[in-house]
Amino acid sequence: MTNVGERSELSTFIGRWLELVAVLGLAIVQPTLSFFSSDVASLSPLKLSRIDILLFLVILIAGPAFALIVIELLVRLVSSKASRITHYLFLSFGFGLLFSEFARHEMNSSVQRIVLAGVIGAVSVFLLSIRKEWFHSYLRILSVTSCIFAFLFLANSDVWKISSASTVPAYEVTIKKPARVVMVVFDELPLNGLLDGNGNVDATRYPAFAELASGSTFFRNLSSVSPSTPHALPAMLSGEYPSRNDGPPTANSFPDSLFTLLGSKYEMNVHQTVESLCPVNVCREANDSQTSSRSGLTGILSDSLEFMQYFAPFKTTRSPKFGIPGLLDDTIAVGNTFVSSLEPTQVPRLDYLHVLIPHQPWRYFGDGRDNTEAKQAEGIVGAQDRWINRPSAEAGRQRFLLQMQTADWLLQKVIDRLKEVDAYDESLIVVTADHGISFAPGQPQRGVTKQNFPELMWVPLFVKQPSQVRPAVDARPAQTVDVLPTIAASLQVDIPWDVDGISLYGAPRDEGMRPSLPNYRSDKPKTGKEFLYFSGIEGQAATLSYTPWARSSEPLTDLYRLGPFSDLFGQTVMSLGPIAKSEAGISLDGDHGQFIEDPLADKAPWTYVKGSVQGLRPGADLVIAVNGRVAGFSRAIKLPDTQRLRYWGNLWPNAFKQGVNEVRFYSAKSENGKIILTKLVLR
Repeated sequence: MTNVGERSELSTFIGRWLELVAVLGLAIVQPTLSFFSSDVASLSPLKLSRIDILLFLVILIAGPAFALIVIELLVRLVSSKASRITHYLFLSFGFGLLFSEFARHEMNSSVQRIVLAGVIGAVSVFLLSIRKEWFHSYLRILSVTSCIFAFLFLANSDVWKISSASTVPAYEVTIKKPARVVMVVFDELPLNGLLDGNGNVDATRYPAFAELASGSTFFRNLSSVSPSTPHALPAMLSGEYPSRNDGPPTANSFPDSLFTLLGSKYEMNVHQTVESLCPVNVCREANDSQTSSRSGLTGILSDSLEFMQYFAPFKTTRSPKFGIPGLLDDTIAVGNTFVSSLEPTQVPRLDYLHVLIPHQPWRYFGDGRDNTEAKQAEGIVGAQDRWINRPSAEAGRQRFLLQMQTADWLLQKVIDRLKEVDAYDESLIVVTADHGISFAPGQPQRGVTKQNFPELMWVPLFVKQPSQVRPAVDARPAQTVDVLPTIAASLQVDIPWDVDGISLYGAPRDEGMRPSLPNYRSDKPKTGKEFLYFSGIEGQAATLSYTPWARSSEPLTDLYRLGPFSDLFGQTVMSLGPIAKSEAGISLDGDHGQFIEDPLADKAPWTYVKGSVQGLRPGADLVIAVNGRVAGFSRAIKLPDTQRLRYWGNLWPNAFKQGVNEVRFYSAKSENGKIILTKLVLR
């Protein structure tokens, strides 16, 4: 039997556990659940079941407190007094964390004030813990708030819509002209990034897109109806305009889609990423094949840890690896899996891929190699991720265009595989993108404005009909809600629900103002309107006249030539004249192993460098040499609200050799027609 002393000690530790639940509920549970509630769509890629959601809440609420109480119990084996002091320290740490989080996120305080707030919170709670018994009673009552936070999270109807067990019946339809459908949706790919300045696909930089265009219809006046994937993708696949009140991109939220249209008659080979629009009963094998270490309970716990690090008082990263950024580690693998899944078939089949390329972070280049830079773009600030200035926007555009070549590389693999299985000629092939991205200085990357709407809204659409061999360019006004009706018209199947789009093979719609759903709450449509509206004529004209990246006599190196000294690329430093010396210095973030790398490795972290600059003026141009030859460029950019100068830049991979490589940094300026390089001290 348990004696009175044992019951008293058990009661004590249960009480302590409740106190820890209360503190950690305020410091960890509340901000985590509040974030996920505000962005339920970020949970969609995790393919969560309802059991996963409930287990996650139990672990989030009880787990950290349980781990700490175990430590207290272990300390109790040594000393009862030490165990009690350990408990007080845990409470103090929890409240110190809470106070400093508040100072950082609610008051936007400086580092010194964040530290001060944390110290005040910790010391105050430690003194209360020692001297005031009522404080402990209050905390135990407060522990119920964690359950309240969980209840409010579950009360959000969208939370239940992210369940991977979405079961929606497919429509019974008659398909008069069935054909294999291959649909590839790239992410964050503006049309202007593909063009050569004359309205045509740039065949030198993007040979796969050019090959597709040579035997398909290129609809080059297509605008996206939303700059946000959770809205843009369902709109494309349902043919219906999105709403800001839409649920997450799941079959529960959007039961009418390409998948339920064809699901009763077609074999489904569906590879989704941020969306779960194909119901489990229609795409069971596809949904199962997409599970990974970032799926289910493991995935949401991983995302929670990432969020806690991001939310912590002194975490400076602006790019947590949860939601879409966390999926980019597997982007190439997802694309390759899709390519491998393209097999011969004797029945109608839908092969669908949504791939997060060239979506940032921009870490891949031409042949699919990975520079491992997992953070979002440098040089953007504010809640809307606005580009600081033109040099930062151009540096971002450079990285984007390099990853655009990865999109082309993946498309080439798809085309080659379809030809290999003798499916290319007779398939209906649709290649498009959900939305674009802007590189307009001072403008947000993904917030649609009058200054950047052509970059964000105009996206490519290629449709190759079965047996089509001749190219066509169609400049009719089109929107992404027209994609599904166009597919349906090609297959001669009636869509059994009302759609807003029209077939692009029928009578064209009149040109007018193009709608786009706002991406940020600060984007205010006119009273009574849900969309922002922009001129279709102006958007199309700006897209076709967009100035492409400068060309040189060596097109394979064009995208590594950046800034006013780009003509120095490939030249030896010794040939550029005397090198001046300076006390200015430069530091290099990360450890690249002194650049002792294999130039043929799949991962190439040495090709992207960044760090701090000391002793130069803001805006100073930088030249970076590898093994004595100029291989990259950057600029010293002053970050807002700080005196620090930062730089970042891409280096040409082919400049590196097997073994030890020498990398040197120089500042560059032009005086009296002469270029002067000054060697910087690497610190």
